Amino acid sequence: MKAALTEKLLRSLLAKGPPQPPIWDRLLPGLEARTGKRAISCSIVGRPRGSTTRQPIRLLAGHFPMMSVGEIRARGRTLLRQLQDGIDPRALKRDRPGAVGDPGGAHEG
Repeated sequence: MKAALTEKLLRSLLAKGPPQPPIWDRLLPGLEARTGKRAISCSIVGRPRGSTTRQPIRLLAGHFPMMSVGEIRARGRTLLRQLQDGIDPRALKRDRPGAVGDPGGAHEG
């Protein structure tokens, strides 16, 4: 289902509880909302430009009501921009110093 994601719509989905079919945002292509037990997970679904994989990736933009719809859309726009530039945001997160599993991170002693 496609609809403009609003605070009112997301609160009504939370009140109904899971499971609900995913809702795609009309205002930001690729933004999907999925209902959980305590929150709604909003993700960007897409592929990095130039990627050889056919399977789209799902990138978390935020959880409602912990973040507002505006904050989730802003984060989603950033993720979409990275995908359109051919950047996989998951790789950026892995390569960040101090990330989990990084041998040369912030715990050098």
